[in-house]
Parts: sequence; structure tokens; C-alpha cells
Amino acid sequence: MVEELRQHLDARNPPLNSILVLGLSGGALYAYLHQVYPHIKVDGAEIDLIMVE
Repeated sequence: MVEELRQHLDARNPPLNSILVLGLSGGALYAYLHQVYPHIKVDGAEIDLIMVE
């Protein structure tokens, strides 16, 4: 799952690749993703890419 997310996002944001590789805790990862990509919603351990208009 994290690998899929990394492949989806690292082409547009290379630093995100490094952050995912470091394996931050779910809370820290969610906080970062939500700040950079507000359309990403996290439910428990799953990260769903949801585009909100």
C-alpha cells in the first residue's frame, strides 16, 4: 500500500518518496500528507486517495 502511494506521488514530489521510505508513524505521515495533499483521507491504516472538488 505504501509502495503504491509512493509510486503515485513521488513523480510529482520527490521528497515525499524519502519520507515514505523513512516509514514515519501513521499520525506523522497523515499530518504531512494532509498538509501537502488535503484531498487525501486516511481511515485507520488505509490511505485512500480521494479527490474532493
